[in-house]
Amino acid sequence: MSLVEFKTVEYQGSKEVVASDEIKRQILKTGIRKVECETKVSHHTIDRILKGANVRRRTLAKLVKQISLPSESVSRVQ
Repeated sequence: MSLVEFKTVEYQGSKEVVASDEIKRQILKTGIRKVECETKVSHHTIDRILKGANVRRRTLAKLVKQISLPSESVSRVQ
């Protein structure tokens, strides 16, 4: 066995996603404070979602579930 042998690892997809415009509209319609209280997601994270920044997939899924939108509204970061 050689010291230069190694295995490459490929990671499946990204753990971060960007919210669709539909999710952003629904958050604004519901209200940031109400969404924050209902989902227990920080208002800083909600601000990042509204600005179009990357957020964790699980966090956005939790928010989408609470505001009752189909999960297909989440787009993957590339």
